[in-house]
Amino acid sequence: MPPIRTDDLLDGGPSPSPAPPVLDLIAHQAHTRPDAVALVHDTARLTYAELADAVRERALALSAEGAAPGRLVALHRPRGIDAIVGLLAVLTTGAAYLPLDIQAPDARNAAILQDSCGDLAPTPAEVAAAGELVLPGPGAPAGAAYVIYTSGSTGTPNGVVVAHDSLAHFIAGAVPAYGIGPDSRVLQFSPLHFDASVQEVFATLGAGGTLVLRTDDMLDVRDLLAGCARHGITVLDLPAAYWHELVHVLSSGAVPLPGCLDTVIIYGEAALPERVARWRELTGERTRLLNAYGPTETTVVATVADLTRHGDGPVPIGRPLPGVRAAVVGGELWLLGGGLSYGYLSNPELNARRFTELDGERAYRTGDLVTIGEDRQILYHGRLDDEVKIGGQRIDPAAIDSVLSAHPKVREAAVVAQQDADGVKRLVAFVVTEGGVGAEELRGLVRERMPAAAVPAAVGIVAALPRTSSGKINRKVLRTTDPRLSVVHEEPLPAEDRVPLSHAQRRLWLLDQLDGPSCAYNMPIVLELDGVPDRAALAAAVTDLAERHEVLRTVFLAPEDEPYQHVLAASAVRARTVECPAGELRERVQDFVSETFDLARELPLRVALFVPEGGEGPAAVLAVLLHHVAGDGWSLAPLMNDLATAYAARAQGRAPEQEPLPVQYADYTLWQHDVLGTADDPDSAVARGLT
Repeated sequence: MPPIRTDDLLDGGPSPSPAPPVLDLIAHQAHTRPDAVALVHDTARLTYAELADAVRERALALSAEGAAPGRLVALHRPRGIDAIVGLLAVLTTGAAYLPLDIQAPDARNAAILQDSCGDLAPTPAEVAAAGELVLPGPGAPAGAAYVIYTSGSTGTPNGVVVAHDSLAHFIAGAVPAYGIGPDSRVLQFSPLHFDASVQEVFATLGAGGTLVLRTDDMLDVRDLLAGCARHGITVLDLPAAYWHELVHVLSSGAVPLPGCLDTVIIYGEAALPERVARWRELTGERTRLLNAYGPTETTVVATVADLTRHGDGPVPIGRPLPGVRAAVVGGELWLLGGGLSYGYLSNPELNARRFTELDGERAYRTGDLVTIGEDRQILYHGRLDDEVKIGGQRIDPAAIDSVLSAHPKVREAAVVAQQDADGVKRLVAFVVTEGGVGAEELRGLVRERMPAAAVPAAVGIVAALPRTSSGKINRKVLRTTDPRLSVVHEEPLPAEDRVPLSHAQRRLWLLDQLDGPSCAYNMPIVLELDGVPDRAALAAAVTDLAERHEVLRTVFLAPEDEPYQHVLAASAVRARTVECPAGELRERVQDFVSETFDLARELPLRVALFVPEGGEGPAAVLAVLLHHVAGDGWSLAPLMNDLATAYAARAQGRAPEQEPLPVQYADYTLWQHDVLGTADDPDSAVARGLT
């Protein structure tokens, strides 16, 4: 076999040899700092000594059930202290843990258990009932620490087997790179079935820090940052897609970045250059920003870039960690070193395809296209299988994402290549906006900045993008999604569960279908204010308002050309902040209240706070824009009263104390249809009124 030509090679330098096992690092903390707090979950906490005792007790029970080197133990627990104790207990027995997604469909977890155990596989319900269950079947190699299943490019689950040695090697390089120590308080954000949890758990506990487990109310950006402030979080580890949304929210002025936060690590997807630039404008160098890259097959993270002082230009994924080498072969990134996993569980064919040799040393082919920049940092250019040729030109969809995301009214965007029945590829963009921007305007933006071949053939304005369980944008779903759909992250409700439109709503919906999006039925309220409201309190109050009134977070889907009310989460309604010169204030407000609504794709409520700079006039202007499909003249007073009540409470640092509404608009609709009947029933009130 001829030697493989390497385009370039980066060496992260030597790693500690031998790297201490992670269990030894944690045991050292329990011995030397027994009273230090190891775990926090809501109001519960465990010291290192208490953690060691709990792990020892659970490990004895698991050993009695057959857990030992070479065995696999499935882990199925909700986020909490028990899950961490169970995970560490499995490792203590010498077995490897296999975390299951507690929110995944039973069919996926059943497929994973079948793949790892064969015909003797237990059911997902049996694993859930036990919390930790020693699995029958062939098990895993004796040196394995964990097995994490990835979907792979085909959607078929592939179990990646990571050794104790690889885990120790990674932690030895990651802890100094991230700056984690005994004073660190790290948020455990990721679910355990995603390998980012590995660095959160083992880097923190191995360094003697405090691991704070995210509670269920800390998923929305505002609630997450409030929780970080409450717990004094110093290190935050986030999927890049989630961080993009966080930067967008910070830019609106709706919530501040907690002062306790000194390091943010992002991973999982390419960081958008304009979001990095905006982050620098917002934070300066107060909070360090690290861009981490690495496939599960090479133990969590292989390269890291410090973006704290990053200027303009492409965003790098950095340089290899100690003990890692990165080779560029034919434009593809190959990784070598002590972080390589054992490979895929019981899948020799896939192992042979993805793990190869370079100059006699085992290497992993990432499938990622990269180059090495002048500063000797790696630049990511997308996936080999994402390469798109349009009109003979190579197009990078991520570059189009970046252009679209630079629009001030775009919250996030994802561009994918879709293939039609004739085999022709076309670019399709899915965009979440704040309203007031249409598909043609966005296509025009791309046309101004990129080659004609990069202009998406279609732009879908959607309520939200689909996510994987780890928080990444699910581009696999988007590749087969019709851009005309308005809610791509949720399936339409079953026909029997759908609430029809009220008669007034149906009239407005029909007009929308005939005439297209219009501002004719806008109901604006514009208030000039003597002072600037607390932006974080206002943002939280708008979410409270949407939580209280379902109709404010309803879109009107028509999967079989028959519309129904589809209610979204309250967090889908966001307040925006607009800072502008005082001389432009009137025009900006007028533009806002004249924005159109697409009832199938956009929520019927928008709230904007305008803050003029310089000049005379109001200190701020609050504009609330309601579409008639969600209310009428009588609705405005209770809507504003509820918003005022919620803001007053949030400004005092508490949630509003309001009794839930006994009746929602959907209830009224069902009552109306019950009373009036249908036109095809000759005895109904509707039919009599038509005759």
